[in-house]
Amino acid sequence: MITKPKMQSRVKPTVLLTALVLSACAPEKDVAMPEAREGAMLFAENCAMCHGTDGRGAASETAVIRNDVTPAADLTVLAQGNDGVFPRQRVLATIDGYNRQTIARDRMPEFGGFLGGDTVPVALTDDALTDEAQLTPVPRRLAALMAYLETLQTP
Repeated sequence: MITKPKMQSRVKPTVLLTALVLSACAPEKDVAMPEAREGAMLFAENCAMCHGTDGRGAASETAVIRNDVTPAADLTVLAQGNDGVFPRQRVLATIDGYNRQTIARDRMPEFGGFLGGDTVPVALTDDALTDEAQLTPVPRRLAALMAYLETLQTP
């Protein structure tokens, strides 16, 4: 007597293969927006020398001022110069080197390549706090630095 193979034995490999494929598509890393403290460490390592530990640039007592270079910008007033809204897109573009028409290379190095790596979704527009904000993948370290700079803003 010929017996048919059990359906269950065929289903298991298919289910396992499907689960394996789906797990490969899932992100392995944390994709949440990094906290400001992560950006604070990056700022201390890469930005504080010119912008000062408080981000005030030339007004900071801790910034290194070179006679041959225009003093670094005050990063605590970025929102003031943008109608009270922190200019996320402009800040990211300036740091990564994309928007550098007005800043000489010897004045501020490009950090785009250095701050690359895993990305996180970031809302870059004024509607950043709404559910309808369009999210843009941004390197995690760059997003962390932006989050920290946002905390430095003065009213």
